[in-house]
Amino acid sequence: MQKRLGPPLVVITLLAGCGGGGGDGLSTTTPVSGPKGLLYTGTTSQDQPVRIEATEKMLASIKLQLSCKDGSTSRVTLSTSPTRPTLYPDGSFYYSEAGRTRPREFPGFGSGRYRGAMQGSIVGPKGTGHAAFRITFKETNCRAAVRWDVKRGG
Repeated sequence: MQKRLGPPLVVITLLAGCGGGGGDGLSTTTPVSGPKGLLYTGTTSQDQPVRIEATEKMLASIKLQLSCKDGSTSRVTLSTSPTRPTLYPDGSFYYSEAGRTRPREFPGFGSGRYRGAMQGSIVGPKGTGHAAFRITFKETNCRAAVRWDVKRGG
């Protein structure tokens, strides 16, 4: 049984990075100045899309397939917008967010509390890391934990 958790849900948490150097795997990541950075795309261990715009204050989004204790499933999109985490010179980053949802955001579930986090590293042409998300409602809770991989492209 699949229940929808509403519109691209709590667009919250995420990842990102940037490229530098010449593909030797040893280069460091240098944030790009300006409005747009390098674009990285890939998938999670759930085969869901990941998109990262690597800048000093990166912009990223990831989709997660949630499994709920009541047997239902849903999908959530986590995003670093409007809060953007810092991409450090070594290519690492960490982002987390927690909060409450409103009943209209999740018809049939009511209000809930969520927590999402992402960490990883992007060096040169590739990046990898982990992301997790959970949301608790009065009658059930849903969660996901994934590994993600991205490559520079676009």
